[in-house]
Amino acid sequence: MLDHIVEFLNWGWQELGGPITARSPMQAVIRAAAWSGHYRVRRVGDPTEVSEYFWVPAWGKPVPIQSP
Repeated sequence: MLDHIVEFLNWGWQELGGPITARSPMQAVIRAAAWSGHYRVRRVGDPTEVSEYFWVPAWGKPVPIQSP
């Protein structure tokens, strides 16, 4: 399990609370997502970590995307 930072794109990227412990970025988004929209996730403590992006629909699981 790793800690992830999950951010939601509203008027800019907004961090959703503190680090979320999850097995994967998708699992972190599932745990953090409260609204449909664009999310990005990165691991905590790795400055070279590349963010992963997801679209969360109103119903269903997150869909990985390249960027919003």
